[in-house]
Amino acid sequence: MKEGTVIEIIYNDNRVRKLCTDFVKAKKDLPIDVAGKLHALINFIISSENLYDIAKVHRYHFHSLQGKREGQYAIDISGRNRDIV
Repeated sequence: MKEGTVIEIIYNDNRVRKLCTDFVKAKKDLPIDVAGKLHALINFIISSENLYDIAKVHRYHFHSLQGKREGQYAIDISGRNRDIV
């Protein structure tokens, strides 16, 4: 991460961490287009200064969640796939 960055990626478990950090593993376990978009998103998050930078990019449809996930946000990866932030 860049110095002064306030964004930290915390993964649910080791399987998710591996998918997000190992492109070869992601290509094996996910459709190739989803794997590519997932890694592009992770790289974008890492290079962002804050959540506002991410929210400005409409392609990822940064949006708030409701119900049990109230207070959390999601970013679309591809179609029905999303990351919770």
